[in-house]
Amino acid sequence: MNPLQQVKNSTLLFATVATNATASQRVDRLGFDYAVFNITMPAATATNSAAKWGALTITQGDSTAISSGTAVTALTGTTNTSTTSGFVIQPNNNTSNPQTHSLHVDCRGKGRYLFVTYQGAASHQTAFVSCDLYRGAQAPDTDTERNVALTVIG
Repeated sequence: MNPLQQVKNSTLLFATVATNATASQRVDRLGFDYAVFNITMPAATATNSAAKWGALTITQGDSTAISSGTAVTALTGTTNTSTTSGFVIQPNNNTSNPQTHSLHVDCRGKGRYLFVTYQGAASHQTAFVSCDLYRGAQAPDTDTERNVALTVIG
């Protein structure tokens, strides 16, 4: 089977988030056992070690309400460099290129819905979030099922 047929894309958000607010997006992973979230911050406006998201977390649950979700500990970001669980959100000091955090989720044993929550940082308030779902029980075989406008294989 072609591994590309097992992929479903969910483009979640390309928007501006205030530095004092969080934004969350939901993915329905029904029928898929693996997810990869890519969260991209634009190039930094200046070199600044504090220029990072204030929050970057994956939660999961069986309800569409994020408030009922449970944090995936390994995918809970912190700005504290001495963390003992989760991961440390990296500063963005690159003034030429955007920065992407890629969060991989083994969905087996997790709820139907995955939520990504993030909070912008000064001069890094625009975020692009996407999620690709893998290991589908049934391979999507149309662009609609893959949630894309067009699939090209060459």
